[in-house]
Amino acid sequence: MIHFHDACGTTGKTVATRLLPDTDLIEGIEEVCKKMILNMLTLPV
Repeated sequence: MIHFHDACGTTGKTVATRLLPDTDLIEGIEEVCKKMILNMLTLPV
């Protein structure tokens, strides 16, 4: 399981993420990217 905390900047282009201990670096980054892409796709335009 991937554990992380994230926050999106006001412009929507900046994401600060902290991967929690015992999280694989590459898998963690991939999961954050997947979540951010899903969030961007579901935002009303």
